[in-house]
Amino acid sequence: MTDNIAADLGPLLSPQASIVLPGDATFSNLVSRWREYEASTISAVVQVSTEADVQQTVRYSLEHDIPFMARAGGHGATETLATAKNPIQIDFRSLNQVKLSKDGTAATIGGGATVKQVVSTLEDRGKRPGKKILRILHETYGLMADQVVSARLVLPNSELVTVSEKSNPDLFWAIRGAGHNFGLVTEWEFRVYDIKNPKWSYEIFIYSGDKLEALYNLANTMLKDQPPEPILWFAIIYDGPTETARKYAKPLHGIGPIMVQSGEATMHELDTS
Repeated sequence: MTDNIAADLGPLLSPQASIVLPGDATFSNLVSRWREYEASTISAVVQVSTEADVQQTVRYSLEHDIPFMARAGGHGATETLATAKNPIQIDFRSLNQVKLSKDGTAATIGGGATVKQVVSTLEDRGKRPGKKILRILHETYGLMADQVVSARLVLPNSELVTVSEKSNPDLFWAIRGAGHNFGLVTEWEFRVYDIKNPKWSYEIFIYSGDKLEALYNLANTMLKDQPPEPILWFAIIYDGPTETARKYAKPLHGIGPIMVQSGEATMHELDTS
C-alpha cells in the first residue's frame, strides 16, 4: 500500500512536498511524538509545502479509504490517536510562516509553526502574541480563543475555507473551543500586542508542605484586587518594573518560603525555562 501512495499521490503534490515511507532514514523521527501513548502506526508521512498539498492528500485518502491525521508540534497525548488505523500523516511542519500585518495588530501564523518560532519572530518585531503561553498572558489579553481573527481550514471533504466572524461564522465558533476534527488548520490569524517591557520580573517560591493552607488563603486574598499584569503561578510574573513586582510578591515572603528565585527574563526565556 505504501508504494501505491508514493506512486499515485506523489505526482499530485507540489515540487517542495515529499512522501516518506517506513524504512526511510527520516521516517522514525517524523512520526515520533512527545508522548507515544496510544500512538498510531503511520503508513506514510506526507510533508506538505502548500495548502494544495493538504487538499490533495485529504482527497487521495478519501478516494482510497485511508485514514489521515495531521501532525504539527507532536504532543500526541490522546487516546483518539489509536483509533486511526495505519493512517497517512499529513506533516504541517513546513507550513511554519509567521508574518506580521502591515498595521502591526495581527500576525498570520502557519499551522506548523511552533511556540518558539512565534514568540521569537514577534519579539524581534516588538510584538507579543495575545495568546496564553505558560499561562501568563491570558489574564491580560484573554484566552487564546479570544485572539483568533480568522483561520484557513481544509475540511474533511478536502474543501479549503476561510472562517471568521463574517465568513463561516458557525465553524469559526466551533474551532475556538467546541472540540476537535472540524478541519485541518493551515493558517491562523491572531491578534498581537506591543511589548511593554523587554523583560518580565519574576519570583518563584518554594514552601514546605505545612505552608499549603497559608499559601492558598493568601493567594485567594491577593487575587481579589490583583491587577492583570502580575500572575500568581506559585510565582509572581509581572510585565513591568521589578520594583512593582517585588511589591506584589512581598506578602508571599511572610509565609516563610524555603527558597525564593527571582530575576528578569524575556517572554522567550520564560517560555523555555
